[in-house]
Amino acid sequence: MRVFFMTALVLGISFAGTVSAQQTATEFVQQRAEAVISVVNSAADDAEPEARRSALRAAVGSFVDFEVLAERALGEHWDARTAEERAEFVALLRELVETSYTSRLGDERIDPDAYSVVYGEERSRRGRTTVEAALTFESRTHVVEVKVLDREEGRAVYDVVTDDVSLQESYAESF
Repeated sequence: MRVFFMTALVLGISFAGTVSAQQTATEFVQQRAEAVISVVNSAADDAEPEARRSALRAAVGSFVDFEVLAERALGEHWDARTAEERAEFVALLRELVETSYTSRLGDERIDPDAYSVVYGEERSRRGRTTVEAALTFESRTHVVEVKVLDREEGRAVYDVVTDDVSLQESYAESF
């Protein structure tokens, strides 16, 4: 499970943001991954545990497009929910994800020499792009697919598949 969380952090789990029209999805993922690692490492320098957890929550919360993740995780059940139920579900999912990441990261830092990422093919279809990558961490290589939703307001990573385990599908099965 530690590898999954490291992969999600290194490759930028489900975060949203605006992007230049010239920037490829791979460049988008690379840029966001560097930003996440920077926040995690600067938060690791904080001696106060509560301040660290708060910084990590803010980092995860600012990058994750929880509405996209919630809608995709609920699938056909999303449409049957009222606006209030959707808002409550998104808030609960946000709490779950933020708590999960902050508790699993503990006091860790992400040493840039401890992992390597080789980006591969980028495939686009119907407003979605899949960025393939190979992440080597702790002497093991993991196949990763980062699924990016291309929208007018910017891109959002809506799923990370690590060694055939999908974040979105994991939540969908849980719910």
